[in-house]
Amino acid sequence: MWLIVTVLAGGACLAAWAAPEVAGELAPVCESKARYNKECALCGMTRAFVHIARGEFREAYALNRGSVALYAAFLANLALAALVAAARARRRIRAGSGNKG
Repeated sequence: MWLIVTVLAGGACLAAWAAPEVAGELAPVCESKARYNKECALCGMTRAFVHIARGEFREAYALNRGSVALYAAFLANLALAALVAAARARRRIRAGSGNKG
């Protein structure tokens, strides 16, 4: 489950950085805003992530106050997942080389 969340979160960060125009266009319309004309806690997050990817932190914060913290958490999670994957790969390599000798 953690890996799935990591891939999705990492994808959100990378999409905002690699293709900001596409990320903005692919963002769904907020159901809360569409149905009740009320913003939810994640309203503006996609556009905020695009601003963060461009280094425009003030603009991102103006769109959603939690965007910078969430983006940082996503990146930290992605880094941790990379470290865990590297450690597991190292263990597998050591275990595999131990059986051959």
